[in-house]
Amino acid sequence: LNANFNSSVNTSLVVVSCCSAVPSFASSSDTICVGDSVYFTNSSIGATTRQWYVNNSSVSTTVNYGRRYNTPGNYAMKLVVSNGTCSDSITKNILVSAPPSLNLGTDKKYCPNGGSVTLDAGAGRDSIRWSNNSSARTLLIDTPGTFYVTVYKNKCSSTDTISVSPHTIVPVDLGADAELCYGDTLVLNVLLTGASYLWQDATTLSSFKVVAAGSYHVQRTDKNGCVTRDTINITYDTCFAGLPETVQESMISIFPNPAKEVIRLKSSSSQTLDYTI
Repeated sequence: LNANFNSSVNTSLVVVSCCSAVPSFASSSDTICVGDSVYFTNSSIGATTRQWYVNNSSVSTTVNYGRRYNTPGNYAMKLVVSNGTCSDSITKNILVSAPPSLNLGTDKKYCPNGGSVTLDAGAGRDSIRWSNNSSARTLLIDTPGTFYVTVYKNKCSSTDTISVSPHTIVPVDLGADAELCYGDTLVLNVLLTGASYLWQDATTLSSFKVVAAGSYHVQRTDKNGCVTRDTINITYDTCFAGLPETVQESMISIFPNPAKEVIRLKSSSSQTLDYTI
């Protein structure tokens, strides 16, 4: 014998299907929203009967099948086919999602002198579309109007609408610039219910007493957080014309004595004039 003799054995493997009924179907979608329907088209071969199941519960024996899903969740759609002697099955999963929660809140207001509001469409969205075509999560609003947003998640969408308008504000008014007489005072009053105040000297009362010439200003913040400001300039004068160049009086009295800041002149005709020293 040849020690280098090699031999081989040729053979073949034949696989025989256990059943000639082969299940197959297509679904119109595998991800839907609550309230949507899915249609299942049967493309099985060699089958004489069929049975549809949803989560292992029998639902139909029709050739094709359609179903509306009203509850979110995962659904196993199974088709079992038979040729009378054997059967086989195929399963596909359907995801049913609830619409994403969305709430822009109640209608909003902003301060008209530079104020704004921010609208928030929320986190965890697949995509966002505002009424101005912005796709950002938030939208800054500083003009009046009606705005809406649509958010998308798992092919589901929700839309909400909100109106935005300016607050009605009462401007703070210190009045026109004024000239006072020496010795006079002026009370600036800017009282408004629910407001807070800040004067030029950092005091926070609703009024301010002017006793000297100068520029006075106040910032008032109302109950809605809206701010208004105003300024007034105050000057002082003697407010007297003085004695005429020729005084025809028999007697003039000057008092008090000693005097400080102001002296008073009284003529024999009872005319009295005050002068600042």
